[in-house]
Amino acid sequence: APSCLTARAVSTAQISLSWPDNANNETGFEIDRCAGAGCTSFTQIGTVGTNVTTYQSSGLSASTTYRYRVRATNRDGDSGNSNIASATTASSVVEQTYLATFDNLLLFDSTDPARGNTAYPGAENAVGYNYFYDINGFLTGYLGSAFLVYFDGIQQDLVNSGRTILEARLILNLYTAQGDPVGNTFRLAAVGTTWSPNAVNWNQWINNMSHYDQTVVNFSPWSSGAVAHEIDVTAIVQSWANGDFLHYGFQVWEPNPTLPGYSSLQAMAYESLELWNASNRRPMLYVRYQ
Repeated sequence: APSCLTARAVSTAQISLSWPDNANNETGFEIDRCAGAGCTSFTQIGTVGTNVTTYQSSGLSASTTYRYRVRATNRDGDSGNSNIASATTASSVVEQTYLATFDNLLLFDSTDPARGNTAYPGAENAVGYNYFYDINGFLTGYLGSAFLVYFDGIQQDLVNSGRTILEARLILNLYTAQGDPVGNTFRLAAVGTTWSPNAVNWNQWINNMSHYDQTVVNFSPWSSGAVAHEIDVTAIVQSWANGDFLHYGFQVWEPNPTLPGYSSLQAMAYESLELWNASNRRPMLYVRYQ
């Protein structure tokens, strides 16, 4: 008999089954199902071939618990039944907007090395580089900046949930517009390292923190603060829901800063959890899922 049958809801209408193959002479497996948390009236709903150990039970009702069992079969008869596994299908589509739990400015100053070792949990977020020149036009120093942002609600509601993420957008509003709109490409990615909002700094981020390469999203800056910038992070949130990698939030940075012309500016700042012109302009994450 198969053992350790598991059932996982993947949508409002589908549950995924899997089990180990304990037989060496089966011609297939038979799958039974019944509806209801305590149901016992099982009906065979399908079969799979030799060595196939998964089954997608579809056409189900939303917000409903289903119970399953599986058995091996061949021309001489059936094995005993597996354990009973149950799962509840997702409810109808849910829309949720999460407010950032915490965010951090990451700042480096070529003229003041102490900045790189300073945590800025209460400063406005920023991304890009500022360059400074003396009266003769000679470069005298520069600031580098990036930021981290974390949403605790995602951890509670969606991480390892198996939910289907239909749409996810990180919503940012400008606090200070970019001064040199040269079409720079900025990047967003899922952070791959744990961090503390009271301790993380530029040097820790640049030297010790990682991100998941497959989650990198490139985007171009914009100059108007009237409209929120919404960055598509659907793939990242889906990976968190699937349990593909751990949830440590997002990071935004400029990957390849280039030296601009005289008195140019290549930095942007976003309204943050602590500094904002209106409460609805703080960093938010909109998610639509089922």
